[in-house]
Order: sequence, then C-alpha cells, then structure tokens
Amino acid sequence: MISLIVIVIGLFAIGFASLMWITRVPPQVPATAVDDPALPRLHGEGVLLHGRFAEAESAPLAVVLHGGPGGDHRSLLALEALNDTYRVLFYDQRGAGLSDRVTETRLGMADHLADLDALITAQGGGPVLLIGHSWGAVLATAYLVHRPEVVSRAVLIEPGFLDAEGLSLTAAGRRLLPQALEAEAALLKGFNSVQGLDREAAGRIRLSADPMTAHYLLAPVLAEFAALYPEIEIELRLAYTLDSIARNETDVSIRHAAVIEDDAVGRKLFPLSIGVVASRDYIDRVLPAAGSKGRGLSWIGYGDVPELSTMIAESAFPEARVRHSVPDPEMHLHLVRASAGMTFLATWVTAVFPELQRVPGTELDQRRSTWVLLHSDLRRVRRVRLFVDYLCSALQERRAAFLGS
Repeated sequence: MISLIVIVIGLFAIGFASLMWITRVPPQVPATAVDDPALPRLHGEGVLLHGRFAEAESAPLAVVLHGGPGGDHRSLLALEALNDTYRVLFYDQRGAGLSDRVTETRLGMADHLADLDALITAQGGGPVLLIGHSWGAVLATAYLVHRPEVVSRAVLIEPGFLDAEGLSLTAAGRRLLPQALEAEAALLKGFNSVQGLDREAAGRIRLSADPMTAHYLLAPVLAEFAALYPEIEIELRLAYTLDSIARNETDVSIRHAAVIEDDAVGRKLFPLSIGVVASRDYIDRVLPAAGSKGRGLSWIGYGDVPELSTMIAESAFPEARVRHSVPDPEMHLHLVRASAGMTFLATWVTAVFPELQRVPGTELDQRRSTWVLLHSDLRRVRRVRLFVDYLCSALQERRAAFLGS
C-alpha cells in the first residue's frame, strides 16, 4: 500500500514538473498587420487588414471571403489556382486572423460591407467575382444586396443560414435581403454566447425603452451609471414598439406589460399604475360644473384604440366627450399640462410635474407591470449584470411614483 502511494505521489510530481516546464514561457500571440509592418496589408474602412493577391496581370478581380466569423483566409488558399484567369484577393476580415483587432461595436455587418467597399474600390471597382465560404457566403449575399451593380457573379460554398430557396432568388440578390438579415441575427445571437465569457466592465450595452420613461425618468439614472463606469457605453433606442430580445434587436429592455412573450429573462419590479390625469387648473375649473357621468368634460383621444374605448366606458366619466386623435403619449402629457382635457397616463407623471394630479373619483389600472429584460446569453457578461443591477435599483427607488402612491 505504501509503495502504491509513493508511486502516485511520484507520478504527480513528474506531471507537475512537466507542466511547469511547458508553461515556463508565456504564450506568444502573433502580431497583427497593425503591429508587424512586414505582413502584407490592405486598407479596409478605418482598419488594416492582413491580405494578399494571387494575380493574373490585367485579369478581373475575385475576392475570397473566409468563414467564421473569426476564421482566416488560409483555409481557402487552394483557390490560388484561379490566378490564371483572375486577380484573386485573399484577406482576413476585421477582428480575425492577423487583421486589426476591433471592439465588438465595430464588428457589425455594415462594417464588413464597408471593408469590402474599400478593398474593391482600391482595385478599381467592379465588376468583381465574390467567392464566400460558410459565413463568407452570408457576407457575399449581403454584399449582393448592398452593391448589386458591382458584382458580376457570386460563388457561395456551404452558405451558412441560407437554403436552396434563398439561393434561387434573382434581381441581383435584392430579394435575398430577408435571408441576409436573418443570417446576421443568427450570427449575432451566436456572438452573445461568446460575449458570455466577457468579464470586463467595458463595452457597449444596447438599451430600449419607451420615450416617456426615458425622457423623464432615465436621464439621471444613465448619467449616474456613466459616471461610475466610464468604459461602458449605452446605446439607447426609444420607441413605443417593442424591440425583440430573441431576435437580438436589443440587449436590455424596459417594458410595461401584463405578460412578456419574448424569449428573455428578466426582473418583474412592480405594478405600473395607469390613471386619469389632468391639470389642477382644469380640475378646479371644469370638474365642479360637470354633469352626470362626465358630461361637460373632455377626454384627449388616442385615436382608434379599442382598449382606450373600453377604459373610458369603465371609468367614472363614460359620457365625457372624446376630442382629438393624438397617438403620442408624450403629446398627451403636454396637452393635459396645458389644461386641454384629461387622459390616461402613467401616474408617475404627477410626481415629475406637480401641476398635474389624478382626477378625483377615478380608479387606478394596475394590470401592467414594469419589467427589466435581457437576453439569457448575456447574464454572464459583467457589464450587463452591473447595468441591470444598477437600473433595477434606481427604478425601485422610484417605486412609489410608479405605483401612484
């Protein structure tokens, strides 16, 4: 038994010593075209790209697009055999191989297309033959949509995320736009998984919110967060329509909804109170003279919105006149501040604008809740965790305003 223990300890010591010997020298990262002037280089759109030509003098241009994203052109060097009829351009795409390293905000489809524009323009423009493998075939397809007049023909080898039906479309590839956009979305979803390894408090976060919440509640929150984390950039998208997290249209979303149907994870913070709001001046002047069920009062209308009609019918003032058709909630806010009537708004507006108040005798609608949502693949990204934690804490501090209490 003792001899067995000695043998195990000896093997462990040998293994440990071998590991120390192997790792005695730090791993060497190859220099990129930016760092090593001896590497053949080409100019993309604001980046240096590692690349080379296999040329036939005065021959038409062929551009080879490697797969990945994140591969390099070496796997396709067999295409040098085309150099008897084409000037074959090989290059490593931005952020890949030995080309310029860039941040994730400069790795979008538009950036890759801009690099292709720069490379082709530097060679005299089209017509050009595009040869794309896997992800490179997706990029070639997107370029067909982007610059159909430049491409003479395209060869798509094992095209990632494209099917036979997509490849049969004509008109210089314009009808391939939906497939190209779906392909980009799928790739970006894959990038989210890679970003899950990120441990840095730096980089970009895409945030979507409705304009009312953003304009009047988020500005100080974002300013405070930016001061705490100067290396994190917020890209803010404001719209009353919902950006899809599942389709990678946003990273983090603030939503006010009864049910969340998107494929996302998140935090349900508190109910959002919707109430009947008017100016104190309008309430003092008009409400005392109002007739039964609101006769003599005025609603500011949202247009043909069945939900609003139901809310009015169930309110204390079902017979008040509905005036105007104003689909923008922020304009409703300005109109009630100007004493133009009453409307349904989130009751936090009364905390921000003291000239407003809930109309006496009305009830709160709390069927919706306020949510902070994010893509499940981004939960491990440190900058996203930091931002979501800070955002939720800041909104919780305003809980009383959201509840209307």
